[in-house]
Amino acid sequence: MRKITLLAILVLISAFSFAATGWFNDFLTISVNDVSASNNYFLSDSDPASGATALNAKVFGLVSELSIAGADMKYWADGGDVRTGAAFYYKITNVTATFEYVAATEVVMDQVSLGVNNYQGTKTTTINLLAGLPYGTYKLHVWAKSWGDPGGDSYLSNSSNNYVSTFTKIPAATTPLAGTLKVGDALDANYNSLSAAVYGLNTSGLSDHVFLEIVSDIAEPVNISLGINTEYKIRIKPASGLNPIITFTDGTTGASIDGHFVIGSPNALNSNLISTNYITIDGSNTEGGTTKDLTINGPVTTLQRSVFRVYGNNDNIIIKNCIITCKSTSGSTTAPINITNYNTSSTNYTPDNITIVNNTLTGGLANGGSGVTVSNSGTPTTLMTGIKVQNNFISARATRAILFNYVGDGEISGNTITHDCQLSTGAAQTIAVMAGGSAAGTFNIFNNRITQVKTWNTAAGPSASNGAIAIDNQLASPKIVNIYNNFITGFTIASATVKGVKIYGIRHIGGSTSNIFHNTIVIPEMTDMTDVSGSFISAIAFATAATAEAAPAGTMNIKNNIIVSNESTMKVWGIRRVGTNGTFTSDNNVIYAATANNLIGYYNATDAIDLAAWRTASGQDAASKSAAVIFENAATGDLRIAGLSVQDINLKVPSLATVTTDILGTVRNTEFTYAGAHESTLPFLSTGIDNGEITQSRILRTMSGVEVQLNREATIELYTINGVMMDKARVNGTYSRDLNSGVYIIRIDGKATKFVK
Repeated sequence: MRKITLLAILVLISAFSFAATGWFNDFLTISVNDVSASNNYFLSDSDPASGATALNAKVFGLVSELSIAGADMKYWADGGDVRTGAAFYYKITNVTATFEYVAATEVVMDQVSLGVNNYQGTKTTTINLLAGLPYGTYKLHVWAKSWGDPGGDSYLSNSSNNYVSTFTKIPAATTPLAGTLKVGDALDANYNSLSAAVYGLNTSGLSDHVFLEIVSDIAEPVNISLGINTEYKIRIKPASGLNPIITFTDGTTGASIDGHFVIGSPNALNSNLISTNYITIDGSNTEGGTTKDLTINGPVTTLQRSVFRVYGNNDNIIIKNCIITCKSTSGSTTAPINITNYNTSSTNYTPDNITIVNNTLTGGLANGGSGVTVSNSGTPTTLMTGIKVQNNFISARATRAILFNYVGDGEISGNTITHDCQLSTGAAQTIAVMAGGSAAGTFNIFNNRITQVKTWNTAAGPSASNGAIAIDNQLASPKIVNIYNNFITGFTIASATVKGVKIYGIRHIGGSTSNIFHNTIVIPEMTDMTDVSGSFISAIAFATAATAEAAPAGTMNIKNNIIVSNESTMKVWGIRRVGTNGTFTSDNNVIYAATANNLIGYYNATDAIDLAAWRTASGQDAASKSAAVIFENAATGDLRIAGLSVQDINLKVPSLATVTTDILGTVRNTEFTYAGAHESTLPFLSTGIDNGEITQSRILRTMSGVEVQLNREATIELYTINGVMMDKARVNGTYSRDLNSGVYIIRIDGKATKFVK
């Protein structure tokens, strides 16, 4: 059968004639793992009734031997054309065809004429296609060409796309691995993909510590499963000075453990778990560095696929200095990092001592998109210990930014969290940091900056699950949860049509103990709901999650916090204590409500409009104060003390032995310190404001100088910062003075504050 596959250059032979060329019955003999048959692969568009296999799109799979053993190709010409020779060509590239391991190589065939303008090119040869290649996955490209006169060159090239097959080179022997192994598209690499390197670890084992050095961008054609029980350590890290990107491309249905990089099984099957310990993924391209130079992306897929999945009894895992993005659109839980405590048939497979530090983590693109998920499969009876999530930037777009479940003790510290739940239209509860489960142990949640907690875009009615929470303690007794030195702000209502919303800065609903110390919580001006029925918005809540809320159990201790509400229209509360169950203590807080709609507290069905009413209702906060607080930039989540609040005596509280530093790591004064998360400048200066018990004043910066507003007659003294008196007056009402730019001291009835013009 003859068929024109390419029309060669048109050559004018006479005024009315030209030559045509083509190809038919075109075969290669290819040996795969030392198995071959003559002419067993064809190049043309269809099998010429030979029983051969199409070379194009062929997946050879895992090969330890692959070679071209011969060629037999037929071609023709007419119009007086004479073919004078032919060759086939091959090259080998990476899977994306962006890097050539073997450049285009010509193999000239032996030509004979078959008569009637038909020709045959044959070649008996042995071409080792694996020679010199790092272990990994490749594309084999093949095409052919004949030449002659007057028709010129005639190509067999699949419309210039070549005939392309895929193969994965694996070791023929299993020599244990050790030392530094280069991974990526480089001629001196040991493996051309991370999946190939991990396959080598699984099959060959280790004779010493192994360092996988990433030397290029990598498109991972398959998901990775690492499962090896060894005393040696495995580290994955970029080569010095490089910023590689690893992109997973397989979004198809896979094995039972749903991750693109699974740690704990060599084939991602929960029936084949292997304790895989001492694994470090370090994204910095310098030794001991903290730069984030390694990017790892999951593919866009509707399937439930986390990027990293630590599954089972795997200890001492570190993932640090990476940029990891999960792009799953599944409504089920997915995350850049997903750690699973697995129980089956009463057997626990429990990971311990996992550290996730200094990463940028972006959650999935739908309802299930978390940042870090530490949870369970089955019902574990042994809880995880030593789980730490530290100093990460986390952007989650669904139910949980950080979830700790079935964890015995853990730490969530120093993270910056933007929890922008913007993609779902269903009613659901969104939580930036959630602790759930039971049993003994201690959680420490501190030094985090939660800059946005956003409700779902929904018009649902009152519901326990319709809302947003920054930090949620749902743990049972006897767990102790220490929540301190956190900045919390950015509460956002997605739509005015939302109703029945629950928005909390910190909530306690379980039987455990919550120690809520030195947090700064600012409720901003929000979108006003058209219907506020069934809505509860508060900075701190001691309440269960029922639709109408109910009395909780356990213990909540609230000390040395700053709570500010700037919402001007809707009713909000500083502290919301439902019922009288459990143990509740609160003192030495600064609680400020900017408008009359803001309530200092709620105690057992009683609203407390101011601090005095709260004290009467609750019997708490005898030493707490109500004073305005100035921050560096509350709109961006920067809640450091600023302006006139620096050295403001209203922020002075007794130091706590359990909180010795602030959110920036500054050592706190051992006697008196600032309320809230930030320890600003010491010592404190008196402002004369003390909850109405003495002269109340408001100091305002004007265009020309300073204005002091008084609630009664008082003596005002104005000094330079060096202590030189500039003015003294007895004033009832308002005092004003023109000032040059600078720093001054204003004394009101003997109590001083610093003022900056």
